[in-house]
Formats: sequence, C-alpha cells, structure tokens
Amino acid sequence: MTDLRSLLLAEMSRRNTDFVKEIVLSNPALFDALFTLALLNEEPVSRRAMWVVDVASETKPDILVSHIKDLIAALKSFQHDSLKRHTLRMLSRYDLTMVQFLPILDLCFHFMRSGKESVAVRYQAMHLLYKMSEKEPDLKHEIVNTIDLQMQEGSPGLRNQCLKLLKKLKVEINKLERK
Repeated sequence: MTDLRSLLLAEMSRRNTDFVKEIVLSNPALFDALFTLALLNEEPVSRRAMWVVDVASETKPDILVSHIKDLIAALKSFQHDSLKRHTLRMLSRYDLTMVQFLPILDLCFHFMRSGKESVAVRYQAMHLLYKMSEKEPDLKHEIVNTIDLQMQEGSPGLRNQCLKLLKKLKVEINKLERK
C-alpha cells in the first residue's frame, strides 16, 4: 500500500504534487485516502494533500464530485490559507446548486471583507460568489457593495481584480434592470 503521508511530506514542489496526483488518479481508493488527509486540517500534510486534490480534480473533475459536500462542510474549519484557497478554487469549477452553496455563502462574503485573509483567498471567494450570482442574480448587488469596500482598502493586486469584476457586474446589473 502506498504511504501517501510520506510521499506528501517528502518534498513540497509541483513535481512531487504531479507525481502523487498520478498515483491517486490510478487508484480511486488512494484518492479517498488523500482527500481524508486533506480534511484533517493538519499542517503541513493537509495543505500538500489539498494541493494534490486540486490538481487531480482539475485533471479528472469527476473524481471530486462525491466529496463536494464534505469539502463545503470543511471549509469553515480550515485555518491555513492554502486549504481555503484550493477549496474555493475547486468549488468554483463545479456547477453547485444554491442549496449546496448556501452553507458557505456568508463565509465567502466574510473572506472577501476580511483584511486578515490572503489576497488569494479573498479573490477565490469573490470568484465563487460571482459564479453563484449567475444562478442567483440578487447576489450581484451585494457583491458590488463588497467590492466597493475592497477597492478602498485592498492591495493593488486585489483592487485590480476587483475593478475588472466590478465593471462586469455593473454591465450585468444594468442588463437585468432593463428587463
């Protein structure tokens, strides 16, 4: 049996991440074990495992579908930015229903507004909220209000991303209001 923990702890690199990804993609039981390690919230193994889960699910999206509910439930307890960032990034690749998304809706707005969260976490939360606003257009107004705050206090990189999304949202809101 492959010792995933040892493989993950051997080296933190994209090369090692891709190596472990190939191993777990060839054996679904190993993917389940990797996912369990990712949800442990144990540093650094969970962070490295989540990175592999992210790239594996990017390569083979179906592999994560049965784990979406657990990923959403775990997001609230993650301490490390990388666990939050990868989780939000993965969730944005799936066609979530509003019922699936509701448990983390407020959390995503909290991440966006929090000066304590990394720019990457704030951006991924904003991206996921935007994606969900396609299903629930009423979210667009609240996202715009939140982005307006970020424009005043965010880093230059975050402000740049906010500006791009803000322009897009305003066009979409104008179209909705004309209907």
